[in-house]
Amino acid sequence: MKTVERRWTRFVDKNDRTHKMRGTKVYSAWLNMKTRCYNPTVPQYKYYGAQGVEVCEKWKKSFIQFLLDMGEPMEGMSIDRINPYGDYEPNNCRWATAFEQVHNRRKRTAH
Repeated sequence: MKTVERRWTRFVDKNDRTHKMRGTKVYSAWLNMKTRCYNPTVPQYKYYGAQGVEVCEKWKKSFIQFLLDMGEPMEGMSIDRINPYGDYEPNNCRWATAFEQVHNRRKRTAH
């Protein structure tokens, strides 16, 4: 596993078992991303997991890897998939503003 960036070393123990970041914006983004892709009891699942959107294996297994790849979001930003038809993975995700995200949506189909 990659070495944890210096600025996050105070949050991670040497065995990568605890991170002390529960409750932070980046941790909530990671947890919510996994929830909407894999928990069919949440309302957002129909737009993500039910549409085949997945989280890459390394992010699914490790919050620390997600943090290393994405960094922390700036104020007013949340996770966004660059290709709205693609999965949550390093080359398809960014931190984006609500304005950027509203212009990066799947095309709606008539039912």
